[in-house]
Amino acid sequence: MLTRVIPFTMPADSLARHALGVTPTAALISMVGRTIVPSVVRWLRRTMMARTVPDMSPRISALQRLLGTNKKILSRLLLAIGLDAIQLFSHFFYDLTTCSAYHDGGFGAVSTWFDFAMNGCRVLPNVLLPMIRAYFPRDENGKAAYPPPFTSEGGPGLPDGMTYPYPLEFVNFVGETCKAEQGKFASAQCYEQHSNGNATDFPEYLQPGHGSPKYCSVGAKEADVNNDWCPYIFFGPNRGKYRHPHIAFAAVESWLASKVIDECGEEWDDNDGKD
Repeated sequence: MLTRVIPFTMPADSLARHALGVTPTAALISMVGRTIVPSVVRWLRRTMMARTVPDMSPRISALQRLLGTNKKILSRLLLAIGLDAIQLFSHFFYDLTTCSAYHDGGFGAVSTWFDFAMNGCRVLPNVLLPMIRAYFPRDENGKAAYPPPFTSEGGPGLPDGMTYPYPLEFVNFVGETCKAEQGKFASAQCYEQHSNGNATDFPEYLQPGHGSPKYCSVGAKEADVNNDWCPYIFFGPNRGKYRHPHIAFAAVESWLASKVIDECGEEWDDNDGKD
């Protein structure tokens, strides 16, 4: 079992007994299940699902059992409450669908996407999720394909049905891994495209091309460290410029809301972010 050593500060009367906490990964996951999951479920019920979600209290214990041993915490969380994980948390596709729907008019007036009394300055779930399905339909077997955001197929929408790669992903594909990815999606923006360089730009201790916006060391990959523990791009001309698509979606959503709801400001800090 992988063990992480986590230093923390305790009250003075406890320092002698708890100078250092050693928390196994399984314990961390269990802690998430006990503390974070109920809060997330309450948040989902209140803000994301509005009128359509049935009482989920009988499923919370099942959620916590799932999280006890499974690493894919968010996916298991969403599956346990009956949602498509990629639909709810992948703002890559929210960004593409809201932009496309705005430009092509396929989902009516923008004012109908919002209900301030019910959902504040956020697009209503019963509007947003059908948008996703319209632009990413299921096949005859019920499966939907979600291209990565650094491709035109998975990037934000433009007028006349055009799309473009999300420009602030700076994904770690380079050399042969880039060619392989572009074999799947010709529009994929690899290191060669987004940073105008090649694998020789990488610090020697990094593992080039492992296919993530994170940049992990060779040692980390050999130790099977999850990419989420690694930093975003921190070298080359785009160091420090990564911006998560969640932020892009929040910006689009806030801007749209400000145009049709007097109570909503143009910036996220004016709306959901101010609390």
